[in-house]
Amino acid sequence: MPTPATESVALHFRAPLRSRNGAYRKRYGDCRVPHRWPENERLATWVRRMRKYRRRGGLTAGQVEQLDRLGFAWDVEYARRWERMYAALVAYRKRHGHCRVSTLSPIDAKLGNWVRAQRAKYRKGTLSPERIRRLEELGFEWEGKAE
Repeated sequence: MPTPATESVALHFRAPLRSRNGAYRKRYGDCRVPHRWPENERLATWVRRMRKYRRRGGLTAGQVEQLDRLGFAWDVEYARRWERMYAALVAYRKRHGHCRVSTLSPIDAKLGNWVRAQRAKYRKGTLSPERIRRLEELGFEWEGKAE
């Protein structure tokens, strides 16, 4: 049985998803709407609510899936860290010609640990399709030597 919170989200979910977040994504190329965004405070408020509802279990699996497909950032700081590490992997590949980063390297251990974490998330099914696509386009190998 739906709770008042889930009913409220269901009623106000579709339009903002398409118009607000869709327009932001078109303009900025992602869905990492800041917690506070003076340019469109209504969108920032809606995004904060979606994050809060998800933390509290107030979104249906279908709603979460719709937002995930858009690349919705549930944790903006995590999304920023992911992008920084992805950029580091792009640079690593450019230098070495592959994405097999060792966790034992004194220089690239942090990146190697991140690569290992992406493989683990992929195996668990918790890595988004968008991130899988981006990693695969880079030539990412899902099976590491020691894994």
